[in-house]
Amino acid sequence: MRLRYAIIPITMSYWAIFTTAFIVGLSGAVMPGPVLALTISETTKRGFIAGPLIILGHAALEGILVVALVCGLGSVLVKSSVIGPVALLGAMVLLWMGLSMLRETIKHKAKLDLSLAAPTTGVGTPIFKGLLLSLANPYWIGWWATVGLTFIGASGKRGVAGILWFFSGHILADFAWYSVVSGAITMGGRSAVKRVYPWLYVVCGCFLVGIAGFFLWYGVHSLRGN
Repeated sequence: MRLRYAIIPITMSYWAIFTTAFIVGLSGAVMPGPVLALTISETTKRGFIAGPLIILGHAALEGILVVALVCGLGSVLVKSSVIGPVALLGAMVLLWMGLSMLRETIKHKAKLDLSLAAPTTGVGTPIFKGLLLSLANPYWIGWWATVGLTFIGASGKRGVAGILWFFSGHILADFAWYSVVSGAITMGGRSAVKRVYPWLYVVCGCFLVGIAGFFLWYGVHSLRGN
């Protein structure tokens, strides 16, 4: 099965889709935010399992969104006049993220605060909290409306299997990073994570700038009708 709306002119291999999705997903995962704060807090109460459980809720929400895009919302990709501006916007988002990460590294601000936060209060399991926090995050909504939408088009060129490879790489990046964070807190290896963190910023920042260039080219290519 091939999705008719996947009009991107380059057909990527499954491993290329997976690897690209993983690195882009990791680039977003390592950026400090509400999910990181929740992971630190829940890990102090529940141990290592808190990180994977939170991302499980996050993954469930993203899985629903991907299905919605494939089953109907993704039909916007049929028109070059739509996907072109989306790709250009996605390029700007990725470029901003990449340059911001590199700038923070140069200024020595790419630091990870792994101090043990006080346990949070409230009801709900880590899975539900991960889902709810993702849904309430404007950055998450904006990412899927721009970058994620373009990736659906690119991976959809390989049919449903391509989208599954994209989703697997994207989600595994989240699971990998937040498992490292939970494991570091649980095992007392916070200093090791802090040393690696700036290098992750550099690698991910450079990669995002490169992908932004590709999205920029594709957006212009689509608007020209080629």
